Amino acid sequence: MAVTEATARWLGWLGPEGRLREGAGLEAEAAGRRWRLRPVALLAEAGPAAAGLYGVLLADVATAQEVLGRPGRVDRVDLVLPEGTAGEALARRIRELLPPGLKLEPARDPGEPLGEAFAFGLRALGLLALAVGLFLVYEAGASGVVQRRPLLARLRALGATRRELGALVLGEALLLGAAGALVGLVLGLLLGRGLVGLVLRTYQDLYAAVAVQGLLLDAGTLARGVALALGGSLLAAALPAREALAVAPRELWRRAEPARLTARGLLGRALPAVGLAATGALLLALARGPEAAYLGAGLLLLGGALAAPVVTGLLPRLLRPALVPLAGRWPLLRQAPASVALSLRRTGPAAAALAAAVAAAVGVGAMVASFRSSFEGWLEATLMADVYLRPAGGGPLDPRVLEALRGLPGLEGLATVRRVQVAGPDGRRWRLRALDPHPRTLRGYRFLGPAPDW
Repeated sequence: MAVTEATARWLGWLGPEGRLREGAGLEAEAAGRRWRLRPVALLAEAGPAAAGLYGVLLADVATAQEVLGRPGRVDRVDLVLPEGTAGEALARRIRELLPPGLKLEPARDPGEPLGEAFAFGLRALGLLALAVGLFLVYEAGASGVVQRRPLLARLRALGATRRELGALVLGEALLLGAAGALVGLVLGLLLGRGLVGLVLRTYQDLYAAVAVQGLLLDAGTLARGVALALGGSLLAAALPAREALAVAPRELWRRAEPARLTARGLLGRALPAVGLAATGALLLALARGPEAAYLGAGLLLLGGALAAPVVTGLLPRLLRPALVPLAGRWPLLRQAPASVALSLRRTGPAAAALAAAVAAAVGVGAMVASFRSSFEGWLEATLMADVYLRPAGGGPLDPRVLEALRGLPGLEGLATVRRVQVAGPDGRRWRLRALDPHPRTLRGYRFLGPAPDW
């Protein structure tokens, strides 16, 4: 048996000098027999092929057939074909030479579709976190423009052009975005290496068993992260930069912030928010796939963030009648709502960023709850019995074993199932199950029509 150095290190078979320990090996049970498997060779780790052999034990065909109880049988032969047209031509030639009953098909991990769904959920959560970050950048840029309005007016009075002011605001956002991207990459790598074990455990519990050696990120992924951070920072700072372009020299003798928004202005901001939220809700109601559902959730998030400044501007007006009787004893109750209404250009973006952060927290909680409920539902539908039996080497159970089990005292019921894979006339493979069920086991199946009366 041969293993890679990483697998031997993981199993504790490597000695301090980098060689196999004396007596290294493991015990395995297959085909009703126990075997003592010992490694005899180490495979050098070179290239991505060695990474794919992590956690894999390699043996010659004769040894594998004997251990697995399948003498003279080969289930499949894995081929590594060249990429491009040369590989396609070779695949066509192999299909022509194959005898009846054999076929050539792409290798696919059984857990790959589930893994893709898991990765899609993580990417959606990452995009949600990115949206929250964009709102925070926008809030910082908008607050900075409002606070430095007199300074921008002085620069305009001294001869600075609108283009120079816009470049100043965007350049500041670009520098802050670069610093944030650098810190985020470092913290992300450290956090990713620490969370690999936890994410892997969740994936194995929900989907399929995999062997992961560690976190591996290429330069392209890091470059895309930096580009996304810088591009997002510039995009989030575009509106504050546009507001900075509108600053005129006469703003130097005006108040630092413009007057409060009128009811017409609040209505003008509320209509896009309501439209986006309604579109998102409609997409969620009609969604038939995860992409449409996540798009609807994103539109709801954007609509809620745009509605946050409107709600912030309306609340002081709605609360004023209730706070007037108390203002004589607590004057702050009158000043605070008025201050919020007057500084809406500063408090509005802050409210939007807070709404986005709360939405992100709710999204994380909903995702975790969804994983947990999916896992619980899978357990309830799959683990329908207290004890499961199957032959170690595959194949059906001996009928004598079944008769002996039915005679056990205290047995509530016994259900049997036989699974086989067959090839259809169209070349597709089908999984067939033959059932001799117990009424309790029918909960794990969803029938297209009325459930059979067994």
